[in-house]
Amino acid sequence: MADDLGTDKLHAYGEHPKAPHTPNLDALAGRSVLFRNAYANPVCSPTRAALLTGRYGRRTGFGAIVEIADDAIELPLQEELIPEVLERSNPAWSSAALGKWHLSGYKSPSGVKHPNAQGFEHYAGALGNLFYTSTDRRANWREFEKVVDGEIRWVDEYATTDTTNDAVDFLEHHRAGPFFLYVAYNAPHTP
Repeated sequence: MADDLGTDKLHAYGEHPKAPHTPNLDALAGRSVLFRNAYANPVCSPTRAALLTGRYGRRTGFGAIVEIADDAIELPLQEELIPEVLERSNPAWSSAALGKWHLSGYKSPSGVKHPNAQGFEHYAGALGNLFYTSTDRRANWREFEKVVDGEIRWVDEYATTDTTNDAVDFLEHHRAGPFFLYVAYNAPHTP
């Protein structure tokens, strides 16, 4: 999932003459279906909820953005996510969510354990936008607070590189058996 990436930023849609050069995305689009009429939530938290539940954001009760540092809201645990469905299949699927979560806050009931409580066996990433932290320490693209399976640590690496490395590591360790890997980059959204 690309955060705050509009169709005007992809050459494949041909909407803007100064769209950034995106050869890999354009190649993927050339082998895919491009939707010309689609609807999305205007902010990312309800979009993430809709994608992972298969339901409209308003039906999940999650229609607003989570302010990570202060909000006590989270996607309700009774909302069933893709990994929870796949876990019941035969054989059970392995699952991981990597990158930006933005479905809970530090002060929400499940807090930093929310991704795992929603069925992901492994979670590694920023709980929300990179500049929100559990402390007064400021963060950015290259120095940010990362949650790994409910534990907080600081990372000194470009966030996109860190998430990509986590995804490659997951793929290398899950060659056998079915898996679901949800990768949600913080980029191109501002920190």
